[in-house]
Amino acid sequence: MDSVGKLNYCLTLNQQFQAMTIDVKHVDFTAMVTDLSHTFVTSDHHFGSYKLPSFLKTFTKEQEKELIDKWNSVVGKDDLVYYNGDFCDGNVMELCGYFKQLNGQIILIRGNHEKLDDSLYLSIFKDATDSITIPDLDLTIHHCPGARFTKYEVFGHLHRGMEYKNKLKTSFCACVQSNNGYPVSLEKIVQYFKSQTCQVDC
Repeated sequence: MDSVGKLNYCLTLNQQFQAMTIDVKHVDFTAMVTDLSHTFVTSDHHFGSYKLPSFLKTFTKEQEKELIDKWNSVVGKDDLVYYNGDFCDGNVMELCGYFKQLNGQIILIRGNHEKLDDSLYLSIFKDATDSITIPDLDLTIHHCPGARFTKYEVFGHLHRGMEYKNKLKTSFCACVQSNNGYPVSLEKIVQYFKSQTCQVDC
């Protein structure tokens, strides 16, 4: 769906949402990734937080525009994006307004700021879930770091999570603040894990 299509869809979504009676379970799902260079992970943009009191702001309005430009400079329209939580701190229409500006087929992994009804997220994003497991990479993608059944994890939530990431060589922080404002490809994340494993094991 192009940006015009996304906008038209979002403009009608608010009315349609009132009639929705979708029963959605919080489920994790397993994914197969065939093109690591065109699959991205990012998190914690908190779009719209510039309107909140200063202690809740993540980025200014001008910084948000810069982050959108950075996103679209690396993510193509057909690329896959695992959005690892805390997408928007605004209302439904604000969420749609940001969504329509971004390239990629975006799957939402819920964070602690995803407070709207599940059926709404499923109507906007390609899919929505609590975590992603990629068996071929022995990798879990989830918002909060910690419990998992795979060797590796990609997490969000901590914003500047470098200290945690540096202590655990099998973890990667996808927070936008930790990656110079850019989504990170799974190809680069796998390369990171390989470099850390070599330092530990070689």
